[in-house]
Amino acid sequence: MDSFFWFRKEEFRGVMVIVLLSSGLALFSVYAKKAAQIPPLDEQQRKHYEQLWLAEDQKKLEEEKQVKQFEPQEDAFKKEPAWELHGEFDPNTAQDREWLKRGISEKQLKSIRKYCSYGAHFASIDDLKKVYVLSDEWVDFYASDFQFPSQQLREKPKENKEIEEGLGEEGTTLASATVEKQERLNINLADTTAFKSIYGIGSYYANKIVKYRESLGGYHSMNQLSEIYNMREEVLLVLNESCFLEEGDQQCLRINEASEEELAQHPYLSRNQSKALVAFRNEHGPFHSEQELLKCVALNKATVLKIRPYLCLQTP
Repeated sequence: MDSFFWFRKEEFRGVMVIVLLSSGLALFSVYAKKAAQIPPLDEQQRKHYEQLWLAEDQKKLEEEKQVKQFEPQEDAFKKEPAWELHGEFDPNTAQDREWLKRGISEKQLKSIRKYCSYGAHFASIDDLKKVYVLSDEWVDFYASDFQFPSQQLREKPKENKEIEEGLGEEGTTLASATVEKQERLNINLADTTAFKSIYGIGSYYANKIVKYRESLGGYHSMNQLSEIYNMREEVLLVLNESCFLEEGDQQCLRINEASEEELAQHPYLSRNQSKALVAFRNEHGPFHSEQELLKCVALNKATVLKIRPYLCLQTP
């Protein structure tokens, strides 16, 4: 037994160091635990702290109340626009104040003036609805107010008529060139050269219009021009005045035959949506209606409405 519990001098010192460190740590933990204990509050202290908490809560309520006073009320956005009739109104000759008192903002008026500076002329209600910054509701509200100049054809002076007749073929060429210059462009058939012939449209926008048209498969609405990246408002105004659309110019998107790569090339369909469409079609068969398209979890109603003008559900 003596030999078992016998320590050398160095080992005895090591054991003593360990015992002292352990004792120190134990005493420190006991002291720290007691120091961390919060002494109980007496009645006076408790009431003091309760008053501080109540004052803080009251301050927060007052701040929230002040913030709500400046928040727009939901009903304010549901009110009808404050439009009023003010008598006859010729949009071609009206002064700025005539536009402003009919609910047109300064920014809208600036766009209208810029639109007219390109040579635009209002001859009917439909011409006003082509203006990008004027809503159809506003135009319809003031329909009875608008006064347009008469569009009676004027006879040419006799002497001018005789001069044109004397020109022969040259006069015919000049007349036909004038007619061609006044014709509007089919937005789905015009090439970049034709677009660049429009005053205010250069190579940059001409290429963008044609490139986006090819990716869509043709425009079905003039509003789609605003989807072109970096399209400026004044360019939209010029295009609405100088171009037109015809139904049936759009290419069909064969949703039941197109591959994943072909579907993904359409601007309104992402790669994930195209992949999901093909997978759903392979599992459940071809689509027969727009409602069946909505069964594909990757598509929502907004996407289906956007691709609707291009959909072709017939199967071979």
